Amino acid sequence: MVVPTGHFMKFSRTLKAGFLITAYAFFLVPHLVLFPRTIQNQTEAREQIVMHYDIYETVMHVPNLLVFYPPTNPLFYTYMIVCGGLCTTFVIVITAFLFHTALILKRKDKYANFKTQLTHRKYIMILSTQMSVPMVAILEPGALIGLIIMFRIWNVQELAHIAFFTFSSHGLIGTVTMLALNEHFKAYIAKRFCNARDPDEPVPISLNAISNGVSRPGSAARQRGSAYRPQIRVVEFDPPDDHLPGNTRH
Repeated sequence: MVVPTGHFMKFSRTLKAGFLITAYAFFLVPHLVLFPRTIQNQTEAREQIVMHYDIYETVMHVPNLLVFYPPTNPLFYTYMIVCGGLCTTFVIVITAFLFHTALILKRKDKYANFKTQLTHRKYIMILSTQMSVPMVAILEPGALIGLIIMFRIWNVQELAHIAFFTFSSHGLIGTVTMLALNEHFKAYIAKRFCNARDPDEPVPISLNAISNGVSRPGSAARQRGSAYRPQIRVVEFDPPDDHLPGNTRH
């Protein structure tokens, strides 16, 4: 997580390590503790599912690839409620961080020029996009799966499959979004695949092409095919007599 105000970077290495360990433990320990307990005896689970839903009998013989949850599994409901609480906490923390950053930049805008204010607004827009896209990629399929399980709507399994795919690819979606918003990355992609020149890249000038009475067209004139040819000339002149050795005026 990038903290533009610099507060997190002022912490010592011990405090930063403790903060990161606490954050990872808060979000990972519930999954590691509760999720394995939700997996019941698969033989009994298969029998219960086939008893209530005959359509799943064709996939019951797939070994070690599918985990079946009976509709009467209370542990899985508990796990989904805990996941919903963690996602809600995550949204609150990210939203508070975003508003805190926007408030600090708004205070700085009182003493900044118009160009700096535009830079701050662009930064807030990019930061909010980088945060909202992964959150939507996590919360939307999570909420969909939770509703399917809570209300036992088992005839929309295709939506559940789409939700699982979206949830598993939220990291890739967030990474692609951040790269797409990065100016340097977009310039590299345009240069690499579209043969475009980076506007910040300096244009090299070869000194070997500069000589007396020889002109070389500029890069802009060559690109647009203009008849205008700016000339680069080296002018030689003799120094004044006053600066020659032995010539001293009193």
